Amino acid sequence: MNEFHRRQVQNLTVASFFLASFAIHQDAHAGPIYATASFVAPAISYGTSANSSNTFGDTDIAALSYFVGSGSGVASSTYSGNLAINATREGFRQFSIGVDWLNGDFLGASRFTAGAKATIWALGEDFNVLDKAADIGTSARRQGWGPLDSTATSGRDCIDFDALDLFVVSAGGSLCLDQNLSWTLGMISGTFQATMGAFSLTRDFSIGGGRSALVDFDLPSTGYWDFSLTSLSLSGTMSSKVDADACALIDVIGFDPFRFGCTKITAYSMPTVSLNYAGKTSDVNFRAYIPEPTSMALMAAALAGLRVTRRRKTLPQG
Repeated sequence: MNEFHRRQVQNLTVASFFLASFAIHQDAHAGPIYATASFVAPAISYGTSANSSNTFGDTDIAALSYFVGSGSGVASSTYSGNLAINATREGFRQFSIGVDWLNGDFLGASRFTAGAKATIWALGEDFNVLDKAADIGTSARRQGWGPLDSTATSGRDCIDFDALDLFVVSAGGSLCLDQNLSWTLGMISGTFQATMGAFSLTRDFSIGGGRSALVDFDLPSTGYWDFSLTSLSLSGTMSSKVDADACALIDVIGFDPFRFGCTKITAYSMPTVSLNYAGKTSDVNFRAYIPEPTSMALMAAALAGLRVTRRRKTLPQG
């Protein structure tokens, strides 16, 4: 082969190499894509038919009894953050999408209302000094990086006893309810869809404490594929406990004042409530080109041609 022919083969080989490279890499997705995501748990009602009561004091002269009746509440919360999405080809018709949860901003709220009643017994007579409803508002906020985890908080509402000032007895006090809430975030789940003409594939993923997931596609055909994030959701729960705390002071003429201290009992321990978060995200759509095997064969032939050309160039001229 003379020098002219050798150079023509070399130029054709190099051109084939770049043509094959272009066929493989053109219009391929280059990440990452950053998307904002938000989850909203619609307000959910919860309640209990349980009740608690207690009596303390010297029942021969005076005593205080209180009763906390059925309660009900409404809870809601939101959670938002950012997703980083990276897509790569792994081989013939194989495509992987990496999803990473970057940060989170949680806000939870609950309002609980319970009926409460207190009665003072003194010198053989009952005095109803309280018949009201306690209304507890509780909210929580957590910001920052980290895996999905729990957020706990508490709220308190106190009701003062109506002043009781009769000829033989006077009394006063308070009844407080404490609400302790715990929100636990579960899994972020979503679905990616890949479409090309009549072909359509979906793959599900879940992100837990590790904050990342990998979505693999084995595509049935080569060509341009469109990928999109079609759904996103978050699971979670809320648990609640309400404690009652009563204090009282009773004075009866002719006797030393009964200065009752405070007593505390657990009024309610409600079953865990499931929160169903509906998720939405900014648009996540991208296109990637999956090469045909002939393009890969063209690259292989180009590489082989380069090797032959180099070998001939190094052979001694005879």
